[in-house]
Amino acid sequence: MSTEKARIKWIDLVRAAAILSVVLCHVTEVVYQFELENVTSLSMQSRIFGFTCHTAGRLGVPLFLMITGSLLLPREYDNDRIKDFWKNKWLHLLACTLIWIAIYDAFLVLREHASISFLQLAEEMLFLRRVNMSHVWYLPTILGLYLLLPFVSMVLKKYDNKLFLFPLLIYTFYSLGVTTLNVAYRVYHPELRISNQFSFGFSGAHFGLYILYGYFISKGTFKKIRSLYVAAASIAAFVSVVFIQIWSYQKGFEYKMRYNDVLLLLASMGIYELASRVKTIYGYKIVRQISFYSFAVFLMHNIFRRTFAHTVNTLALTKPLKVLLLWIICFVASYAASVLISKIPKFGKYILYMK
Repeated sequence: MSTEKARIKWIDLVRAAAILSVVLCHVTEVVYQFELENVTSLSMQSRIFGFTCHTAGRLGVPLFLMITGSLLLPREYDNDRIKDFWKNKWLHLLACTLIWIAIYDAFLVLREHASISFLQLAEEMLFLRRVNMSHVWYLPTILGLYLLLPFVSMVLKKYDNKLFLFPLLIYTFYSLGVTTLNVAYRVYHPELRISNQFSFGFSGAHFGLYILYGYFISKGTFKKIRSLYVAAASIAAFVSVVFIQIWSYQKGFEYKMRYNDVLLLLASMGIYELASRVKTIYGYKIVRQISFYSFAVFLMHNIFRRTFAHTVNTLALTKPLKVLLLWIICFVASYAASVLISKIPKFGKYILYMK
């Protein structure tokens, strides 16, 4: 494990919060099952709780991507370091991903009696077919972003950060803002839909934007904005995106919010900016442990979610209590399994992608 001195404490805090958010997102989805008929049958209090948890859960991926921007983009890259990055980062992650695709398929066959052919497995490993686990999309997404990340780093260092403001704002509006505006269009005019005509092939689309904003936040771009204003903007964005989801379902339109929502970007940016200003982290040893095993927990939590979801859903509990119970079970079980597996020589490094 890295030494405490070598670690960036506020990054550990964000990473710990991010993995707790990701687990919360997935357990909330399986308990609430955000289909229109399910949501409209709930009380308003339960809807507010469900969409609040779902939105809080959606913050996890943006925070992870911002951490990537903070840690990898400031590095110095030359020809040898780029090759080293591809070898030790990209190929290592690729190997880890392929191993876990096989593990997930084995789990689906043994636990859920799924029928998976060798052709399907090959297609999944070539990233030509989606694995039937809700979190696996993130792994090839990161692999794609990593490919050109060293070159993005070199461009960022060459020019004044302010120079990127103009294209960044345009990309943010069209890549994320249009999605948010489209909700109102779909509610009031179901037959109409605005669609983005811009191409973001070199930007990583909205995922690339999160990485870039993480980089700019870590470089102190927004430090002059008072913390009170940052917190107010972040809370307002979070509350707004919760309201929009509740409102859209109330109007008969399922808005299943994902990561291309500009309000989610603003909420996560505010959290990330405020975390970067934290001087003292109480209970840091616990935070550091959760942070250290965060990716391992990410890899395993859906196995435990699928194992225990049916049992928890059949309990005579309210949905909020089911969410809380399943969240605790999935996180604790994943964390415990991560610690145990990491003790096996080579497994921590190669199977759990731990460094």
